[in-house]
Amino acid sequence: MLNSIQYFNGNIHNNESKRPSVGIACRKCSPDWKQSKDIYTLINILTNGGKYDIYVVKNNRTGKISKTARIVSVMTVSITDYSEKIIASVTDGAGNIDFQELRTQLENSGIATIKKALVYFDSAKAGSVADGLKLFSYMFNEMTGKLKGIPSIGTSCKLNPACKLNQSIKGSICEHCYADTMRKTVAYKLALNTLVLCTWEFPYEMIGIVPASKLRFESFSDLFNETQIVNYLNIAKKNTHLNSALWTKRPELLHRAIVNRFNGTKPENLSVVVSSLFVNTPIDIKGKYMLADNTDMVDHVFTVYTADYAYTHNINVQCGKSICIVCGLCYSRKTEYYINEVIKDEQPKYYKLINQ
Repeated sequence: MLNSIQYFNGNIHNNESKRPSVGIACRKCSPDWKQSKDIYTLINILTNGGKYDIYVVKNNRTGKISKTARIVSVMTVSITDYSEKIIASVTDGAGNIDFQELRTQLENSGIATIKKALVYFDSAKAGSVADGLKLFSYMFNEMTGKLKGIPSIGTSCKLNPACKLNQSIKGSICEHCYADTMRKTVAYKLALNTLVLCTWEFPYEMIGIVPASKLRFESFSDLFNETQIVNYLNIAKKNTHLNSALWTKRPELLHRAIVNRFNGTKPENLSVVVSSLFVNTPIDIKGKYMLADNTDMVDHVFTVYTADYAYTHNINVQCGKSICIVCGLCYSRKTEYYINEVIKDEQPKYYKLINQ
């Protein structure tokens, strides 16, 4: 299968055969082909130069992934972390990973802390509460920049097909993903978190007390499966002193897990923040995912804007005026529903525009 295969109104044009299906006009073959037709290009969900990849169909005119032919082929995927590689076998469109292969790659990473964490993981699964608590403590990241002072627990965007898919969509905020270039040690730690959080539910007694006032779920990636969500909600429930917030672009997955596993209720101290996929376009989601107590599962919609758009449309930009631990808008269920930010690289331009 070649990257250069294209779909023209659902029909394949192959660079080897140089022709689409019989009777279908093609812009490469026919001067009568009309540009108004939708053209689809076969692209990778997970890129990085692996021998095989997952392919999806993208509409070249709109930049969106085709809803009628999303997953074209599912094969083994190579995820590159600088000079290191984590190999994951993706077996279906939901992105189910061969976690045993992932574990093998982690064991061969050469990182002592990763190997020690895997020992804790095995011991915890065998029933050791002490080692379960050690593993739990290891899985957190101390954040920098605007998130300074707020611990975070999350997984790897390099192992999440939903993240790679979003990165490929023209006009999406994920085109600007900063997490995809993380340093080696962080990348492997998040890969370990993916292995643990997405395959094993922490027993309640192995969930430790997080020594902080605020906690963020998923700073680098997105939700992967129901097991991960159960872990996150139980962490929030156990740590009632925390104001916690979960960021996602997959509210349907979160809602399904809350309904199936938590009787349609979520912890009082958990704020759900749905990130808008497209720049300058807040997602219309209010009231779509209701809970058992007739409250909205979604507490905030977080949207990123370009400097020019935010300035000319008088967008209320709250994010960026102070560090998150001081601001706290996203970590409360009672603050503004729509929270807005200017793309990081354009923030100096934006503040120059509003102060001129």
